[in-house]
Amino acid sequence: MTDHDSLSVDVLTGRLRNELTPRRRLRGAVPLILGSSGGVALGSLWVTEPGLPARTDVAFGVLLVACVAWAVYGGWLVLHRAPLFARERVIAGWIAVLSTSVTTVVVAVSAHARDSEVWPPLLACGTLVALAVLSLVRAYVWRARLRRVVTRLGRPALPGPRK
Repeated sequence: MTDHDSLSVDVLTGRLRNELTPRRRLRGAVPLILGSSGGVALGSLWVTEPGLPARTDVAFGVLLVACVAWAVYGGWLVLHRAPLFARERVIAGWIAVLSTSVTTVVVAVSAHARDSEVWPPLLACGTLVALAVLSLVRAYVWRARLRRVVTRLGRPALPGPRK
């Protein structure tokens, strides 16, 4: 049994109140603002550069999709008025894993197409993918702990996959 499994109702309620504070809402504003500004910057750069090679267009498209995903995620966090029970961490983990994985593929293809060394960028991108996967695993572990606590307290089950 871990410390998270034996939380009292008062402690859990206090933690949930912290989830709804303006400070926590600000955490949602960061990906919203950065994703939006990155998307606008990339989109305007892409539109004003005609005649780019196809692989550059693909890279711009992939990065633009990642920016939009982070902006949508941030907007969802800002607008959500209820405790999310670590669901936001799982979603952020999946966005990170997908965007770093696709970026790794684009970097590898670009390096190979230029006949340059592929291993240094793959090592850097692989490290980012590993960190994103670690973040996703930690998010699932934390969500499972919260689900167990809620179940032990006799509350209705949290939304999510059934076991």
